[in-house]
Amino acid sequence: MVDSPRPLGRGSRPGALRGRAVAPVAAKTVAIRHRYPVPLPTRWLAARRLNDLLVRRRLAADVQRAFPGAAPPVVWVADPRLMAVGQDLPHRLLVFDAIDDWRFHRWAGLAAVEDGYQRAQSADLVFAVNAELLGRLHVGERGMVLFNAVDAGRWQGFDPNPLVARLPHPIVGYAGSLQWRVDPAFVAAFARRLPQGSVVAGPPMSAFWRDPTGLPGNVHLVGAVPHERMAALLAAFDVCLVPHVVDDFTASMDPLKFYEYLATGKPVVSTVPSPNPRLAPFIRIADDPGEAAGLSMSEWLGDTPELCRQRQSAVAMGDVAGTGRDGCRGVRALPGAAITETASVTAVVAHYGPVAATLETAGSLMSAAVVPERLLVVDNQGDPAAESLERLEAVAGPRLHVLTPPHNVGYAGAITEGCRRGIEASSSWIWLVNNDALPDARCLELLLAAGERYPQAGLLTPIIVDPDGRCWYAGGALDRRTLGVRHFDDPGVGRAPFETEFVTGCAFLARATAVRAVGPPDASLFMYYEDVEWGLRLQSNGWRALVVPLAKVVHHVHHIRGQRRFSPAAVYFMTRNRLVLAAGYSSLRFVLPGAVAWGLRQIVKEPGVRGRLGMLKALALGLRDGFRGTRGPLPGALAPTEVETSEIPDAS
Repeated sequence: MVDSPRPLGRGSRPGALRGRAVAPVAAKTVAIRHRYPVPLPTRWLAARRLNDLLVRRRLAADVQRAFPGAAPPVVWVADPRLMAVGQDLPHRLLVFDAIDDWRFHRWAGLAAVEDGYQRAQSADLVFAVNAELLGRLHVGERGMVLFNAVDAGRWQGFDPNPLVARLPHPIVGYAGSLQWRVDPAFVAAFARRLPQGSVVAGPPMSAFWRDPTGLPGNVHLVGAVPHERMAALLAAFDVCLVPHVVDDFTASMDPLKFYEYLATGKPVVSTVPSPNPRLAPFIRIADDPGEAAGLSMSEWLGDTPELCRQRQSAVAMGDVAGTGRDGCRGVRALPGAAITETASVTAVVAHYGPVAATLETAGSLMSAAVVPERLLVVDNQGDPAAESLERLEAVAGPRLHVLTPPHNVGYAGAITEGCRRGIEASSSWIWLVNNDALPDARCLELLLAAGERYPQAGLLTPIIVDPDGRCWYAGGALDRRTLGVRHFDDPGVGRAPFETEFVTGCAFLARATAVRAVGPPDASLFMYYEDVEWGLRLQSNGWRALVVPLAKVVHHVHHIRGQRRFSPAAVYFMTRNRLVLAAGYSSLRFVLPGAVAWGLRQIVKEPGVRGRLGMLKALALGLRDGFRGTRGPLPGALAPTEVETSEIPDAS
């Protein structure tokens, strides 16, 4: 294990080991800490390279003395800035352990960290505590998610700290250094919303925490607590808190606090979820201080010895180790062109229109880093030619299942049937993809990783771009009164998943548990607005919809004069279904003006008198049938000149 270097005599290891270049850690395991001879800032890449060069020979000699006569050891590096040192040491296996994303540690030096991450791509094995972090490293098939762990027995059986235990209850605590990743405004607001209780935290590290004058009186800051007394401190808490800032850095973490807290059997309330699926059910997620205070009260009042045992069991060392390896199934970073991982996923593609488009979509799904267990193609065109079917089988092989309904059931009917078939097949996820959408090689992998990390996410969607790379969808807004939807076309610079009010039906991943809970999409809508209705139904039952910005899909969107173009059939369905949904989710008083205004904008965009008359007819029929509550396919009065299978764009 290559330990962090210190300039000259500076060091931070325990006194018993200080000054020793090679220190035993466990059986056949030593830590090598070297001193830099030139006292230059370690965050400077050039300074590190100079010192690494000067100590290279001595380090190699230290390794040989540590393992005399033995085969070259396994070199394990956790500090990315030390990858160059690890590469130079004699070894039979080089392991890089990515604990969290060091690019957010300003003190580490961005250039040195980036250099280390680049070198990590040549390591023999790369571990990361979080699937999202692993995806950021781009290490290919050598990457594996390995969650954190603790020796659970060391955190149990302690008497509560008497000074803390006598504080007013409930006692909610954060046992850790109060540094920049802990949100001080959140803690202060949380304490104000829990006036009858006590909030314990510390020790203070950042400037804000060292001056507690802005904190409520029921916040109690403690000093440094020796590790052997930490379990007694936790035993005095009624509820444990993780008030992290929600950002890209905390999204790369697997907080060790979760493991320590649950090992004591305590309830946990957090601003960030656990990436470990074994722990996630025991972490209550709060979006704001008021919700955190309410959850803390309910967890305290509803706690039982059985719940305590369940939490302790979840974090038991053997279970956690197994979860780390099993949990990475389907979310490992693998080469995009190799079919090496199969996930418990049913992918559903609704076929209508050119066969080539469906073949291209199927090909992108089957050549991804993570391949769905089943590919269901719902043939809405009817009786494909034998040659087309053979071409699909050549792409998907035995994973392919083709369903040909007796008539065109529309996009809504196709994905509804796909959800039902996926549930019947006991799939964990349903991957719904339009046949004019092309997911990139790691899209499903990243969506699955986010789904594991956020257990309340019922729907997960990628960023969707057009063939020119322009962003078409990066989340969206839904006006609950008018039922108008609007796409956001700026994915921002963040990498962490974020919540959205609206998920477009172009491509998204649905959790099978959520589908079982609320049912599949409404097939009677035929096409358009089935995704809006389904999203409303899921969110009203407590499920969340997330955008995963690292996942990408290319969507072939129809444009005219730079604007999104719709067929008369699309205008009919969007107008009709928007009015139909008004009865259950809003009021015609609000929905009707918005629907008419949107339809008129589509008429204005249409070139030529004939085209505009066709659009006007579609709008009029959509309004008529929407008032009547008509559902199902296109009416005979509106001949389908161009029926699109792509989903809702800006319809505000």
